[in-house]
Amino acid sequence: MKSKTKKEIQSKFSTKHFRIGLIASGQNEDILPYISEAMCELGFIVSVLGSSEKSLIDLAERYEGQLEVLEITPEAEKQLFKQSDVILFLTLPDSKILAKVMKKGIIPIVPFGADITNFDAQTEKGNGFCFSEGNFYELFATIIRAFENYKFTYDWNNLRKAVQKSV
Repeated sequence: MKSKTKKEIQSKFSTKHFRIGLIASGQNEDILPYISEAMCELGFIVSVLGSSEKSLIDLAERYEGQLEVLEITPEAEKQLFKQSDVILFLTLPDSKILAKVMKKGIIPIVPFGADITNFDAQTEKGNGFCFSEGNFYELFATIIRAFENYKFTYDWNNLRKAVQKSV
């Protein structure tokens, strides 16, 4: 299959690339290929840390340049943190890894129950985006909502500051 060009990878929503880091926690790994493929189809760039799911690795070949699967190493974690606009957790994250993500100013997308306040652009309050765990429609709506806020530099920069202050 032919690799997509940069222009083909760009989201239909904006000319800005939206980079999603996903930290696999061992739980729900069987759904990672479906979630990753959907995010790639929306035009997002996805990096998955810590999954050995064969179908996900095969999918990375299909979406070359748009989907990458990283082994769990300190270098890969640094790379993930350096290039991601948001970090997506499919299950409640460990508080240490969540604090590490937030300290870097990366916006977390987490299930409700984590110590995160859902961002509201109108009031400019909140330090992340939340969804109901196990509700994949709500998960994707939350990702789109994060992307919509990402397009507005002022809101996004305020959100990043709030994230860093809350650690």
